[in-house]
Amino acid sequence: MYNPQIERLKRSLESIAPQVKQVVLIDNASGNVREVEELLEAKNDVFLIKNHDNLGIASALNQILSFASDHNYSWALTLDQDTVCPTGMINQLSRFMGLDSAGILCPAVNYEGLNIKSKVSDGEVTETYACMTSGSLTRVEAWKKVGGFRDDYFIDFVDNAFCMMLRIHHYKILRVNDCVMNHQLGEAKTKKLFGILKREVCIHKPWRYYYMTRNNLLFIWEFKNHLNVIKEYLKLLYILWFGLLYADERVSTFGFVMKGVRDAIHHKTGKLSCR
Repeated sequence: MYNPQIERLKRSLESIAPQVKQVVLIDNASGNVREVEELLEAKNDVFLIKNHDNLGIASALNQILSFASDHNYSWALTLDQDTVCPTGMINQLSRFMGLDSAGILCPAVNYEGLNIKSKVSDGEVTETYACMTSGSLTRVEAWKKVGGFRDDYFIDFVDNAFCMMLRIHHYKILRVNDCVMNHQLGEAKTKKLFGILKREVCIHKPWRYYYMTRNNLLFIWEFKNHLNVIKEYLKLLYILWFGLLYADERVSTFGFVMKGVRDAIHHKTGKLSCR
């Protein structure tokens, strides 16, 4: 959690608290953490862990799974600060906890503001290549076996790398098709290209493209023996192309993309030192 919108966070907590035994919030040195604490004053079922610096999403995820392990939980649900869970989500996902091969049980996803939905196949569950961490029910034992989430990625492609490691260790990522979750992905806007072509796009801050570029390249190079490398490069180019076309700050965004390329080449990871 980092600088959350308080009302959205409240909705998120209210949606999941009745469904689980324990809610844990990891705060990455938010500027509005006092407002979060005020929100939690009336919620005795939420445990808040405050980091003194922004350690990134990967470290926060590892803290959540460590808490689950220390308290003898077999599974842990990970959520973004703005994810509102549907009623009965845990019941729907937990039906498949008994499958020994399952490393993650995840819902189908509709992205708010964008006309993007998970491609759902017939059947109760579908094995999928990867899933985002928000809304994922993760087996604690599997998290331990693969060495946890990649702290050095900080943010972006943390979920892809984790899912890849699960698959390498013979775990499956299973999507429960009748469980559907709505999710916010960046800032969705309808924009025109050259004043003509109208398109629904997800707008990110320029600095975000640094992590998207750097970590995507590192992911491709590390797992090249398990990937269709050409397809992965084309996907990255597609994301960056539309990011640059529709960005509000194209020059700044391009600069962060190039810095991401340079740092990937030099295997420089962790938190971006300045924006």
